Amino acid sequence: MLTSTISWPFEAFAKPGCSQQFWREIQKVLYIILDKFETRYSRVYILLNELLSKPEPTKDDLKNLRLNVPNSFVAISYFFERLSFPGWIDKLRDKDFFKSPPEPEVDTDTGRILFRQWPQSRYLARMASQEPAKVLDIALEILETGTKNAFVHEDLAEAALAMPPALAARWVEQEIEWLKEQDYLYFRLPEKFGKLIVYLGNNHQLDAAIRLVRELLNVQPNPQSNGLLLGIRKRCDDYPYKKILTEYIPKLVTVAANETFQLLCNLLNDTIVFSQIPRQAGTFEDYSYNWYPSFESNQPNVPYDVRNFLATAVWETIEQIARNPPEQLSPLLQVIDGYHWRIFHRIRLNLLRRFPNQFPDMIAQALADKPRLNESILYCHEYALLLRERFADIGSEVQETILSWIAEGPTNQLEVCEEDRTGYVKQWQRDRLGILSGSLSSEWQLQYEQLVTELGSPAPLEAVRGTGVWQGPTSPKSAEELSFMTISELFDFLREWEPSGRLFTPSRAGLSMELSKTIAQNPEFFVSEIEQFKEVDLQYRGGFLNGLTHALSTHGQRQAFSWLQPLEFCAWILTQKSEILGSRDQVTDWHQGWNYICDEVVTLIKSGLQPIGVNEIPIEFCNLVWTILEQLTDDHSVTPGFEAHYRYSNATNAEAAVNTVRGKAMHAVFQYALWINRHTKADKNLEEQAELSFDKIPEVREVFERHLNPAHDPSVTIRSVYGAWFPQLINLDSNWTTRNLNRIFPRDEVFQDLWDAAWEGYITFWYDPNSIIFVILRKEYNHAIEQIGAATPESQNPSRTDEALAAHLPYLYWNGDLELGDSDMLLEKFFAKASGQHHEQFMRQIGEQLRYGNSEVEVDLLQRLKRLWEWRVSQVKNATASNLQALDLRYFSWWFASGKFDSNWAIAQLKDVIRLVKDIDYDDQLLPHLVALAPLMPLSVVECLSLMADELRSEDWSFSYYQEDSGTILLTALQSGDEASHRLAEDLINRLLARGIADFRDLLTNMDN
Repeated sequence: MLTSTISWPFEAFAKPGCSQQFWREIQKVLYIILDKFETRYSRVYILLNELLSKPEPTKDDLKNLRLNVPNSFVAISYFFERLSFPGWIDKLRDKDFFKSPPEPEVDTDTGRILFRQWPQSRYLARMASQEPAKVLDIALEILETGTKNAFVHEDLAEAALAMPPALAARWVEQEIEWLKEQDYLYFRLPEKFGKLIVYLGNNHQLDAAIRLVRELLNVQPNPQSNGLLLGIRKRCDDYPYKKILTEYIPKLVTVAANETFQLLCNLLNDTIVFSQIPRQAGTFEDYSYNWYPSFESNQPNVPYDVRNFLATAVWETIEQIARNPPEQLSPLLQVIDGYHWRIFHRIRLNLLRRFPNQFPDMIAQALADKPRLNESILYCHEYALLLRERFADIGSEVQETILSWIAEGPTNQLEVCEEDRTGYVKQWQRDRLGILSGSLSSEWQLQYEQLVTELGSPAPLEAVRGTGVWQGPTSPKSAEELSFMTISELFDFLREWEPSGRLFTPSRAGLSMELSKTIAQNPEFFVSEIEQFKEVDLQYRGGFLNGLTHALSTHGQRQAFSWLQPLEFCAWILTQKSEILGSRDQVTDWHQGWNYICDEVVTLIKSGLQPIGVNEIPIEFCNLVWTILEQLTDDHSVTPGFEAHYRYSNATNAEAAVNTVRGKAMHAVFQYALWINRHTKADKNLEEQAELSFDKIPEVREVFERHLNPAHDPSVTIRSVYGAWFPQLINLDSNWTTRNLNRIFPRDEVFQDLWDAAWEGYITFWYDPNSIIFVILRKEYNHAIEQIGAATPESQNPSRTDEALAAHLPYLYWNGDLELGDSDMLLEKFFAKASGQHHEQFMRQIGEQLRYGNSEVEVDLLQRLKRLWEWRVSQVKNATASNLQALDLRYFSWWFASGKFDSNWAIAQLKDVIRLVKDIDYDDQLLPHLVALAPLMPLSVVECLSLMADELRSEDWSFSYYQEDSGTILLTALQSGDEASHRLAEDLINRLLARGIADFRDLLTNMDN
């Protein structure tokens, strides 16, 4: 609620012994008086404009300012934002106008910290260039208050930028003491400090500038409750932190190079220390090859964090200093050598590499580093680059030393198993000699070329690409390359190619994906070679089936392939279960043997059961299809352990079902039944069609009944499939379905988990319930409503099912299937049990249908909606609904904006909503509809607008955003000829002005003219 913004401390008038009830009554009277004052607020501006015209105030002027101008933000802001004379500074200071900056407040609803602008400090910032000494004295007094208002500190920093440098430095020294106590700097304060750093540095105030940088960029450990250090804490966000380093620090380097460089190195060191998990003493691995892979520009896939920013700043500072006389680089090396983390060693190596003429002896010393030579090239890219570029220049003695180390092989070779050791040593030697290729003697070059012949060429000398994301399995051949092979060449390659087994290298899974693409382009040809797929790896058999599945969707009206051979191939695969499960080689991290190939089988069959014309499986193969599906419905992969894994994830049972062989097969059985039904109907007349039931497909009925038996299949994953297909079960055989309703949705407490699974499958899968299904499942809806909010281990996603239930009920009410006063009281129970969020979903959904539905809303439905609405409002008024549960009323704005209801009734309800819940959802047609009604009922419309100003929260409702529509409503009321409408509109204009919400004074001026 927006109460008066005129700040008078009523509590100060309370006398000891006054009861709270008495004081509350007095407050009501005072607020009424203030409200009356606000309605004449435009007169205050006349007085303020008179005061603003005076270069220096008299005693009477100050008295007027103190006593006749409200102590409200609006009035004070109007005055100080427009005051342009420095002659007021001393007099305002004497009257304590600069003593009490507003402190931050915490919004109890959101937890956000709220800052208010202080017009007085804005005035001081503007006056600093004219009266710097006076402004400095006041600014120091303000700092002594300890204010934490970030806006005030921004203004004072801006004032310091307008002062002479020596005065600015005095303010900065005191501001630094405040800065030390701050955990976080809000808004543009970091940028203001950055500008101050440059200003002070350029004007011989280096000590103050360096101290300010140190505190501004300071990092601290971010302790967690378990005592580990899992990151750092800094005083500003990444963006301003990086901007200070890239925009302001280089300017400081020009006047204080060594001091700035030392400071940056200290910050980088602290950041690494505080970013590390507890480590063994004496180890200095910072893993910088991950977060700072190279010193080249435009590094891809690197973390956007402070370590990266500071490492870049350190290196760019070196480059900046190097543009001056080169002797300035030597002190930088001494600074770098004082740190032991890997990143500093890499910076040192890169400095030697980029400026080799300055440090020839140091380069030889740096390369004669056996531990660094033995490291992975990826971990110290700079050493490898320096070795490649400077090996020829370091002298024969150091060269021979390095080559002797290469001849010895890696120092960790004994850690490699004996059978792999020789190959590992050769590969290591090849990679090091590859770096030196072109600078080697003929003997060493020959040895290198022999290793390349045996092992292949080494990888290019590139940096680690940061924390990039693996894009999935890769293939040794592209689909295009495979398509150019003859069939014999293709199958020879599939049988003979062996992956290396190393991470991120080509794999069978990747080759299978490319093979699938090739097969999808010419499926009939590959079907003719189907026998050869029995002789290749399981991955490639899966790729073959996957290619056929994709061919069904890409060939349109052209027949992709004939079905007999692929179906026989699928049946053959299922006979290989023992072989597949017993073969280690068929199980990989990416696909797990049996599950993988069965998934491809059932996916192909499900696709072929769809009504896709010439590519649909011919009905004469129904027995073969059923043989395959029936075997897959008894797949063992859905186990209690598997379901426990899903129970503690975010996946629903229905989602788990489509990720298992048995679950997919059960879905396919339903599609099989529909496939049989579709073809049976095509061969029967209408009279015979009515007799279709599971009697025609007993094999399906047998599977359904077998898996409904908890003793045979207790899986909640499989039970969810029955719920997902329940409407189709009704269509297939309504008698069987209703007879087995209690088996599909068992009410026995022992089987509550099965009921939950079946209900979840139904309610989350079907978004648009129909009347027939609702009649059959009405008792299940009732049970679901009684279960709202239940969170049991068996029902891992109650919020999803409750949300879906809340989406079903508005449809049912809209269609007349559900009504207030029904014997089972479903609707009343829902509003009694459901959360406020679900209430909101219900009302919003009806509002959306009213606003965006295409069909006409009949009178009967409008009357039913009005009854529903009035019932909900009566609940709130009678306090049978909590505040949180009443927030659904705010969606009446959608109902109102639809324009479907009687205008008098609708606007009365809208006003009730604003009074009751002090909130509305801002439909974009709310104000335009009020504009349309204003000529017909100006008083009611302006009353509604007035309530919005008085009751709605200012952060959610902006008159300035809706200024055009609001202005139209006010002008219509002023011109209506109705005295009450005119008076209320004029009062509202003044109140909006007093509260700083909107300025519509021009409407009053135009009326006067």
